[in-house]
Amino acid sequence: MGKQNLYKIRNKGFIKVKQAALSGHPKAEVFQKALHKHKVISSWDKAVVQFFENADNQTKAVDFKDGLLSVACLSKELAYKLKLFAQRIIYVLNQLLGKELVFALKVEY
Repeated sequence: MGKQNLYKIRNKGFIKVKQAALSGHPKAEVFQKALHKHKVISSWDKAVVQFFENADNQTKAVDFKDGLLSVACLSKELAYKLKLFAQRIIYVLNQLLGKELVFALKVEY
């Protein structure tokens, strides 16, 4: 059996998550939510360091669901500052994402 035929057999029935999320796949909504969660959590560090130096080492985005981003923080002071700057951080985060996905921050100390 040739290499090309083997490749077709191994990948038969599988498509990339991004393609499934955008196509008429039966679980497109689930894939879309998972893709958004990944993008939001991955973009947190880039957004927060624009406001607070070394915040990427002191905070961690831990969950994203229905527009609410949950963030864990190592210090009470930084948690307070994040809450004060929440709307600005959300704006920058959505700019990085290219669409409005995040509507609120939940900061946990």
